[in-house]
Amino acid sequence: MGYCNVELEGQFEKMGSDKEAIQRFEEKWEDIIKLFEGNFFVEGELNDYYLFCLPGDNHTINTRNFPTLDNGKPNKDRALARFFSNVKKSHGDCDFGFGTPGFSDKFYIDLYKLCGGEYNWSVLSADCGDDGYYSGSFTLIDNGIYEKFDFIEY
Repeated sequence: MGYCNVELEGQFEKMGSDKEAIQRFEEKWEDIIKLFEGNFFVEGELNDYYLFCLPGDNHTINTRNFPTLDNGKPNKDRALARFFSNVKKSHGDCDFGFGTPGFSDKFYIDLYKLCGGEYNWSVLSADCGDDGYYSGSFTLIDNGIYEKFDFIEY
């Protein structure tokens, strides 16, 4: 089995919702939120909220950090891989994936509304064992994820 190692950068765009709206979302989607090991919504210094990481922080998704078979136990890497696997639109060189299904469209629809629209993540590099790496972005859209990547040869 191959692997995929993706380095995400937290964006400077905060969510357009307050703590009460976020709590309602967390209650509705509790089964999914718990998979992120308490790191789905991250609170900033000014009581603003972000998805997965604070602005300027990086997070790496490494498919080697979770078993191939989904055992249903919380694992942030697997949860992030699943989150970015519900791809609805692609542009450019998007010949890689995490080998896992995404969450339901309804989850993304509710999250899109909670965020107040699109939410973006820069992908500094996605190394999947090829003769290069991918660079681009993931964007939360109204019913899933839009991916846009370029392949850069070594």
